[in-house]
Amino acid sequence: MYICEQCIELAGTVAGTGNTASTQLGSLHAVPEQDTRARCSLCGKHRYQVTGLAAMPVETSGKVSGPVAICLECLALCNEIIVEELA
Repeated sequence: MYICEQCIELAGTVAGTGNTASTQLGSLHAVPEQDTRARCSLCGKHRYQVTGLAAMPVETSGKVSGPVAICLECLALCNEIIVEELA
């Protein structure tokens, strides 16, 4: 999986503020703490285990198969990896 710098920033903003953002692929939204089923697609932690989670529905072959989500912890890790690669 790869996530670019702009998507890291956008997902971090959405997860941190609770705002929704429109992207070319769809709507990115913050997952509320009450959503006990939501999990980060990278680390598998539930929403209640992380300080923030951003999610977007996944569409394949015209069908929505569920959201893909990323937590603030994984976003920070992705950012560290990109910074190291650019150094």
